[in-house]
Amino acid sequence: MSIFNLLFRKFYYAVWKRIYTNETVKLYEMAQRPLIQPEGLSVKPVSLANLNDACSFQSNYQINQFKDLLQKGNAGYFGYVAGKCVHRSWVAIGACKINLHPMVSRKLKTDEVFIHFCETAATLRGKNIFPGVLSHIGRQWTEKKVLISVDHRNASSIKSIKKSGFTEIERIHIIIFFGLRFVQQLPVHP
Repeated sequence: MSIFNLLFRKFYYAVWKRIYTNETVKLYEMAQRPLIQPEGLSVKPVSLANLNDACSFQSNYQINQFKDLLQKGNAGYFGYVAGKCVHRSWVAIGACKINLHPMVSRKLKTDEVFIHFCETAATLRGKNIFPGVLSHIGRQWTEKKVLISVDHRNASSIKSIKKSGFTEIERIHIIIFFGLRFVQQLPVHP
């Protein structure tokens, strides 16, 4: 990521999103736990020992964010194809504050986990890597409610999330206009 892209991204989230936002976020709960194993995919927990494996598609800035997530008690999962790290997903574990959206948070209950900060390397998107990792995570956390949120316009992520056994449980509309924030629960459509 170039320095210009990084600065633009920081400006976008730190300034512009606080001035104007009009978005809808969908919250999903894993209702089924299907076994999805794309050919060649292996999923491993993230530790300090394998943290730098993600350098194949993540920046040093992101690797430092991963260290911070580990220190805060999050569980991380890397997906590998042909020995190369190609995906990352993180799981916030019970009784903590989570962000469904940069401007909307909620308290996670002790019987819940929340999947967040997911990304697949651009070269392997559309190859069932994301559903494979979500399936693995769901099977790791069978005693908990597994939650994930996504912007309603992110059709590819929604498709992967549904394929992984999730059903929509909440829909939240967020409008921010010059610092005034309006948050509204919308009906969930089947």
